[in-house]
Amino acid sequence: MRQQLEQMLEQFHDLDAIFMLSLSEKILLTPLALQKRIRVFWVEHDRVGVWLTKNPWLATLRELSGSVKTIVVSDLSKKMYEELGFKNVVAIPNGIDRTRFQSPPPVAQSTGSPLRLHVGSVSRLTPDKGVDLLIQAVKDIPQVDLTIIGSGREEGYLRTVIGSDDDRIRIFPKTPDLGAFYRSLDALVLPSREHDPFGLVAAEAMSLGIPVMVTEVCGIAGYLHDGEDALIVRADDVMALKQGIERMLDPQIREHLARAGKETAIHKFSLSSMVDAYEDVLRNA
Repeated sequence: MRQQLEQMLEQFHDLDAIFMLSLSEKILLTPLALQKRIRVFWVEHDRVGVWLTKNPWLATLRELSGSVKTIVVSDLSKKMYEELGFKNVVAIPNGIDRTRFQSPPPVAQSTGSPLRLHVGSVSRLTPDKGVDLLIQAVKDIPQVDLTIIGSGREEGYLRTVIGSDDDRIRIFPKTPDLGAFYRSLDALVLPSREHDPFGLVAAEAMSLGIPVMVTEVCGIAGYLHDGEDALIVRADDVMALKQGIERMLDPQIREHLARAGKETAIHKFSLSSMVDAYEDVLRNA
């Protein structure tokens, strides 16, 4: 594989910089790129897990990190990488492509009860995402309906947790129009129980004026303020999720979070802001 990567690099001339995504590229190609005086940037969007903390190549990555720039998507990820011994780590939050959600809002339809709350979540159905905790929290709040968009190895287990007699909680593998789904919600919840590098779906929903709740292990939480532009709750805690959702039952709280959250998303998570940050890193590397 090293030989193939080196051959590919030789096909390009006058490169000033190279961005690497895969672990193999970072380990095998970085030394050659540095030898050729090419500036190297490692992009890290994955959550920190055993794939990294127990990786036999971790010592090599630590050493190489001193000669490259590692770009992560949140201050939380930055802290975790620095604690692992990585140097030259910079956090650039993900940018939202708002043009994806320019379709007109659907015509509002009455649910028959102004006291009901439609909560949504968009997530992989894997243990680290904590969707099972969200389901358990909602089961104890009868006036809440929950729609989950996602697929993954836990789908069968999650359907068992929901039970066949609870039609308030539904799972769909995908949606044809994510923007329309966001707009159909009264609130969006990201219930991650383990490190979630950023949480783009929360930023997207906020940009459309949808109030959101995230757990403290979501990278986006570091850019938000609890009770001001979002709700931030403890991770891996059903009761914390339940209490947060119950706060969302108050329409005044939702209105405040929606308005402030949209301002935050547009200001902090715009696509242009992300591009500007990358350009700044390139200029100063």
